[in-house]
Amino acid sequence: MAQPLLHWAHTHPAIAARFSIFSEIWPCGNLTSLTQHRSMNICKTHVTLINNENELPSLRDAWNRLAELTNKHSVYLRFEWFDAAWQWRKETHKLSILAVWRDDKLIGICPLMSSVSTRYFMKTHELAFLTVPDTQNCNILADPAEIDEVLSVLIDFLAGGSIRWDYLEQEKLEQNAPCLHRLPALLQNHKLATRTVNDGNNPGFSLKGTWEEYYARRSRRLKKGNNYIANQLKKSGKTVEIRQTRSNASYAAAIESLSAAINLSSRSWKTKTGLTLENPGPSAFIKRLSDHAHQQGWLSIWLLYLDDAPAAMEYQLTYNGIVSALRADYDSSLDDLSPGTYLNWKLTEQLFSAELQRYDMGPGDIAYKRRWAEQFQDLYRIKVYNRTLRGTALGIIENTLRPALKQLIESIRSLMQKDSPSKK
Repeated sequence: MAQPLLHWAHTHPAIAARFSIFSEIWPCGNLTSLTQHRSMNICKTHVTLINNENELPSLRDAWNRLAELTNKHSVYLRFEWFDAAWQWRKETHKLSILAVWRDDKLIGICPLMSSVSTRYFMKTHELAFLTVPDTQNCNILADPAEIDEVLSVLIDFLAGGSIRWDYLEQEKLEQNAPCLHRLPALLQNHKLATRTVNDGNNPGFSLKGTWEEYYARRSRRLKKGNNYIANQLKKSGKTVEIRQTRSNASYAAAIESLSAAINLSSRSWKTKTGLTLENPGPSAFIKRLSDHAHQQGWLSIWLLYLDDAPAAMEYQLTYNGIVSALRADYDSSLDDLSPGTYLNWKLTEQLFSAELQRYDMGPGDIAYKRRWAEQFQDLYRIKVYNRTLRGTALGIIENTLRPALKQLIESIRSLMQKDSPSKK
């Protein structure tokens, strides 16, 4: 009788709420956790909610095994990346990672965080991928052979009322991500409203050819601009030096380069965004990430010096042949010399001699990226609205009312333009 009763309670949030006493007498905090930790014989495949960061280190090896199976070229699925990202997000979010187990084997991970936000004057409980602005792609981690089972169990958990949420957002999904194509149908089977939207793209280019072949394909305007910058630097009389700090450098040298990069970020034009590296969240993130990257062999910090003073930087990770540019900044007081553009030009030239596969520039429709990029990896976002009152209202507003209002405004504007007298 235990299994049918607990399953029925899971699928009826109002009934599950009646059993909230278990949250006080059982450390797991909900009926699903009670089933997981005391009744493993009832269900071999199950989900646990991890909201204590101290539990994460024990998952590191299994996590990275799944990351390798999910996408061996993505550093953004590694345990180390999420550990660093959490250092940023922990001040404003709660950890809500969903781990899928078969007996005692970890077979899937949905890396989520939770928060309470105000949307359309409603306080909504939200779940989202554990990402930061520097994240270039994200995914649900699973062995491709087990992804269907993992997704099914995860959705049963989310739809069963075992975790409180009104709105779920999974961003930066690559086009080949299995969950992008399978999740919407599975969610709709549980009568959960979903919407998949474009989430921009990640520009980049292949590093497999030669620099000369690649640069020959660049526009005349770009080459002319580069030559002008080189001449301006020469006329300035300043000594120009480019240094790269990699994981084979000493820890002290890595810290020195990171400090220079953070200092440059604090003096860039981006300071008004609140996302520059001297701010508490980004600072905690980049420092933890750099520790991991130095240990794992991924670290790559480029610095341009003018008269021995740092003038521009680019912070990269190099993972399984993929170079990911995370941050690029320059001293805004040197804007007339364009040190950032010069550094980008020269480091790109050097990358072609390093036997690498691809250079990813990071999402963002920025002019300089379009001038250098030859490949664009499309990204997508899945929005899910729970059957709660707020979730249902939010879905109606975003997917019905707003589109209708936008169409009405465009129709009115079009009619007004037709009725207005033509200008002579």
